[in-house]
Amino acid sequence: MIYLDATYKGITQYGFAFYAVIIKSSQGRGVPVAFFILSEESTENLSICLQKLQECVNPFQPRCVMVDRDLKEINAVQKVFPHTRILLCWFHVLQAVHRWMQRQDECKKQPALKNEVIRAMIALKQCATEADFEERSNQVVDSIDELSGTTTISNYLKMQWFQHSKMWANFGRRVFHQNSETNNLAERFFFSMKYQFLQGYANRRVDDLLHLLSEKVVTYYSYLEELYKAGRITELKKPDMGELVSRMKYKGLHDKVVFQSAGQILVPSETSEGKCYFVDLITMLCECDWAERGNLCKHIALAKHVCEERDVDIDECRRELACCLSEQGSYEWDGNYLIVHHRQSFGVVNLQTKHCTCLASSLKEICVCLRVSDILVLRDGPEENIQSFEGVSNHVKEHVTPCKTVKEMIGALYNWSESTEFCESPELLSAVNRVYQLAFGQYSSNTRKRKIQKLHKYRLRVNEAKKTIQNMHSYTLKNSLNRAMRSHRPDSHFKITAFKKRVRDGKHHIHFRDTNKAMQK
Repeated sequence: MIYLDATYKGITQYGFAFYAVIIKSSQGRGVPVAFFILSEESTENLSICLQKLQECVNPFQPRCVMVDRDLKEINAVQKVFPHTRILLCWFHVLQAVHRWMQRQDECKKQPALKNEVIRAMIALKQCATEADFEERSNQVVDSIDELSGTTTISNYLKMQWFQHSKMWANFGRRVFHQNSETNNLAERFFFSMKYQFLQGYANRRVDDLLHLLSEKVVTYYSYLEELYKAGRITELKKPDMGELVSRMKYKGLHDKVVFQSAGQILVPSETSEGKCYFVDLITMLCECDWAERGNLCKHIALAKHVCEERDVDIDECRRELACCLSEQGSYEWDGNYLIVHHRQSFGVVNLQTKHCTCLASSLKEICVCLRVSDILVLRDGPEENIQSFEGVSNHVKEHVTPCKTVKEMIGALYNWSESTEFCESPELLSAVNRVYQLAFGQYSSNTRKRKIQKLHKYRLRVNEAKKTIQNMHSYTLKNSLNRAMRSHRPDSHFKITAFKKRVRDGKHHIHFRDTNKAMQK
């Protein structure tokens, strides 16, 4: 899984887009593996960068990519990695909904409406199946329409978010995605770039940025890797499956396991008596909340342990299912990728790396999809199994009209500008200015700021308030004599009197009675 995001402020004086590709290490840290600097953001330019990344580490096929709601990033990832699952950062989803709601008149009149929409989005996020999401989304639409008295908000949710629910709801994340719901690893790296490597000052030159990335950033993360190898940095604490299985066996739960069919088992719950979870060891699925987020749960571990005790070969079950799927033709093959459909899901196998995108493969199991690929390669070879992909692509090419040339489009725009149908608009002016700058302009500085602004300005006020409180109520004294020599003032300050100075100089010998008199004064 990779995390893709971009930042703009403080990196160059030209406002170039600075992209970073982040992976998550075994210690839970975000490690940058690639950087893109784009003067013109577009799907085509970003696709070129991703293709170069793929060539450098060929073959490279990420299982998941975490992005925010940027259509350029989504389209580029779909173009270069067509079989990769795209996940939307949950924070950016809520942020986009919140900002859109802030601009609506209905929310200004009814502040509680915004909270109701946010609560509805959080509830929809928890849906474990697509059918459950459809049912709940219909209920949400009806309740919001009734509360607001208009369909504006529900239409926005349906058009912008419900159509792409697989990218942010839980039922679209039933694959190992490192238990990550946000793009915070990329955001943290950008924070380190601006306030650790650049020390809070804006970078101006591109060559300085390249030197910083190649020297300081790469060296810093290589040091972290060496510290990890030396044992100075520990890994993330993960649940010990062996200990969990032993605890469940001690409670006698392994005797209550029920086998339904090949690889399908009912495992009793450890906390709720009488409740059982359905476990499918063929696809490594479980109904518990922890497994629905793409993790290996204790119920699957117990089911595997019971199968080993009872001599049930799960791999043999996968082989039998793979033979059935290959005979039924439940697959598509274009020579490089194999798509296998089974049990209302599918997996994409990269034939070069022998990696699959299904959940079982992500949990380091030899999945059914890989077994199907082995059968097809041994039986027919890759040359004779080209399926419908090529036919579909040829069919699409026949119906796609060739793109117009630049001169033809400029001529058409000129004729339209001279006609009576021409109408100016701010959007048109912005687009024309952008094209004009691209054709005739040169890069110029868009900022003169030397120091990067703080991400959260209110923190400065909070720190100043803390310092003021500490100065007003500083009770840290060197000894008990200092506390006795202070007189209380109405403004909560303590004033050191001249009497204390005489005591320090040795001109006056203080006794207990004198101390009481001094405190009374």
